[in-house]
Amino acid sequence: MATPEKHGLAKQFTRLIVLSGLASFLLLGFLQVVLNKGLRLYFDQPEVQQQASQRQVDELQTYIDENKLSSTDIKKLTDWTRSHRYNLFELYRDQKLIYSSYAPRRYYKNDDPEAPELTDSHKHGPFYDWSPVYTLNFSDGEITALLYYNGFDACYSTGRDLLFVLCLASFPLFFLWGSRGIVKYIVQLSEEIQAMEGGDLDHPITIRGSDEITTLASCLDSMRVTLRQQQEEEVFHVLVLLDVYIQSDAEGAGASALDELVADRLEIEDVVTRSPEVAAPDVERIVLVLEPHGGVC
Repeated sequence: MATPEKHGLAKQFTRLIVLSGLASFLLLGFLQVVLNKGLRLYFDQPEVQQQASQRQVDELQTYIDENKLSSTDIKKLTDWTRSHRYNLFELYRDQKLIYSSYAPRRYYKNDDPEAPELTDSHKHGPFYDWSPVYTLNFSDGEITALLYYNGFDACYSTGRDLLFVLCLASFPLFFLWGSRGIVKYIVQLSEEIQAMEGGDLDHPITIRGSDEITTLASCLDSMRVTLRQQQEEEVFHVLVLLDVYIQSDAEGAGASALDELVADRLEIEDVVTRSPEVAAPDVERIVLVLEPHGGVC
């Protein structure tokens, strides 16, 4: 007969780790698709995009007022746009582009004395018909601003990071769920071992699978069978001595059997106590024989 393939614990845990990682990856992909579609449906509503952009404008105006910025404070404006990286932000004065969040800082003459002069293509940025313009109050006067807030990318980036953390946290959950059968089997073996320690040698140890735990369970069941056989042999020996004594006593020659029974009284007490297969009549016979000599507990 072919020997069953061995599935060691190392192989099982390796498979569980791989499957748990794959499940976490698939969960991440699924949730990203749901997040993408949900955010697109939300931000495709014109009023939602308009409200999001207006909040960004109000926040920028508060930043300008608190820092008393002028339209030439390029560094602080750039700091703000970098902290709000999903904004398209441009400033115009008299239809001329004086600041753009997408323009390299080296194009700003007032930010670097050694920077080159702006070319006409850099000076005259167009207004975009698809994006509203706003008026911002700087310390050196009002400036027309074009600000477009990409709420979808901002929320999607944050949501993607949260989903990544969530899927990392789901990995050990998938692993524990996958290993629940091994844990349940170990708990069952622990209960069966405790029952065997309590003297119950009739119920076999559960043997399931083909790993190291299965080998351990098989050894424990073999030990149970050996102890059970020893117990049966001890009971048989006691009953044989008892029969020999009774038979010999009837003939007036049971002293030697009685001496052996008395000498083994403590062992017999142990056998009677932990051997439920000793029938009640046999127990009564043993008690009657040994009672004059100290009895059986």
